[in-house]
Amino acid sequence: MTISLILRKVQTAGDLSADADIGYLADAILAPLNPKLFDHQRRVRGYELDEISRNLCNFLLNGLAG
Repeated sequence: MTISLILRKVQTAGDLSADADIGYLADAILAPLNPKLFDHQRRVRGYELDEISRNLCNFLLNGLAG
């Protein structure tokens, strides 16, 4: 099952706005998994692996309210 399909199911269930841009949301969810971004966070920003994991999980589970 793809991220887009999951988002469509959530949208159909009424838990995501009907006008939400599924393609954009899927990209936004997957963007933190980009190897170049990961390398930047580790080398330039100095994040430890557990910090990246914790922050990503918090963002995915709680969004910006987290």
